[in-house]
Amino acid sequence: GETINFFGGSFMFGHGLSDQQTLPYYVSESLNINAKNYGVGGYGAHQALAILQSDRNTDASINIFWTAPFHALRSACKKTYSSSNPKYTLVDGGKKLIRDGRCPNEKLLGRVLKHSAIYNFITRNFHLNVTDQDIELYLRIVSEIYNISKSRKQTFIIGFYKSQENYFKDTKFSNQSIFLELQKYSDEIVDLTLSDKRDNIDKKYILHILDGHPSSMANFEGSKIISKAIKKYIYY
Repeated sequence: GETINFFGGSFMFGHGLSDQQTLPYYVSESLNINAKNYGVGGYGAHQALAILQSDRNTDASINIFWTAPFHALRSACKKTYSSSNPKYTLVDGGKKLIRDGRCPNEKLLGRVLKHSAIYNFITRNFHLNVTDQDIELYLRIVSEIYNISKSRKQTFIIGFYKSQENYFKDTKFSNQSIFLELQKYSDEIVDLTLSDKRDNIDKKYILHILDGHPSSMANFEGSKIISKAIKKYIYY
């Protein structure tokens, strides 16, 4: 049967859920396909690209990437957990994307502090200083995922998840403008937020009021949206 690669962070991995409650599982059951879940907590576009550029076996007919604008902070090496992540840089006046080693390592104190609940509570929103350059780098990384997919004759589908509105306060971007940009770098893009705004998501679609990760029900509903898109590109 068909094989589909699923890329993303903790949303795709299924943070707080069993293997049978993840979006890839629901899609595989619905369409009877082989699902390869490359989602890992804290991952973003840069890991998805690095995996596709690696020697790992990513043969599949479709690549699916579940992403949100907040992934831009990760690929810009601005999150504490971005330490040692694959680093990409735009050179030649922004015309060329290159692999540029890895994100800087945290100092020992930072590694110790990140395990402190109080420290994490205080710094939860510390890195909301996303810039236009961060988002442009993120978009270029996604465009390269699209280019690689096309070169391998793989369909590339993006599942989009809105960020909170205040995330964009220091930039020229918005959820809508990023969605339209990502549309250029995909065969299809679908909205998996299940709400008009991130701040308005029904609590049944999140794990807990203090944990905004998608619930099993959100993944089930999202799988219907993704499956509908997939059906346009696979043949039974």
